[in-house]
Amino acid sequence: MRPLFRTLCTTFLLGAVGAFAPVHAAVPVIDTAGFSLSGVDELPYLGIDLVSDLPGYATFSLWGVGQAAHASADSRGFPEITTINHWQSGYGITVKDGYRITGITLTGEFYAAQRPAQYSTPGAANSDTGMVVTVERPGELPATEAQYTEGLDGRKAFRYDLAPAGLTGDMTLSLQGYTIAWAQSAWYQEDPAAGFWLGSYADAGIANLRMMVAVSPVPEPQACLMLLGGLGVVAAVARRRRRLV
Repeated sequence: MRPLFRTLCTTFLLGAVGAFAPVHAAVPVIDTAGFSLSGVDELPYLGIDLVSDLPGYATFSLWGVGQAAHASADSRGFPEITTINHWQSGYGITVKDGYRITGITLTGEFYAAQRPAQYSTPGAANSDTGMVVTVERPGELPATEAQYTEGLDGRKAFRYDLAPAGLTGDMTLSLQGYTIAWAQSAWYQEDPAAGFWLGSYADAGIANLRMMVAVSPVPEPQACLMLLGGLGVVAAVARRRRRLV
């Protein structure tokens, strides 16, 4: 089963994915000091709340990810069962005049549980999950980062750092993810004439997803000219002092 998991992960990360699961309905426009964020018409989107809007950055909680990025498989009554879940979400970001975005960070946890049944013929279980984050601007190559897990049993923190060089104007932030859970029953047989399947269990998903967007003011032309003028004066004074010495 593990080669199949690896193939599915690779296929997804290369972009050859099938239909995505719908996520949530409309997200209202969220206004911050340096930019506004809204849903994208052609993409479903997770529920999102503004947690804080501090000088320099804004933090959001994407509370719908637990429902969207979840898959479980329970093989009770079945020899084998596989659950595959593809999901996506997207947001439009409009930077306000006089500001620029200097970084976008997403943090959270991949989680998975694998409970194979252990009897005369052992069962098996496996689970994988992953996510691709992309920032796109018109006329530019997208910035993309991908992370995924394979065979995780427990929790693993992740962090995505997309560090655009002073982005202004409009852009789209998209998230695409997959979750796979596979379980194979154990065969239990005390009587040679009868037996039955005892179920294994697998579960996987994403939790505690947060996004931080860093912003900074764009220096006005007048301020730049004043700064250059000040540096010129300092340099001239320094040269004059050297000559006097």
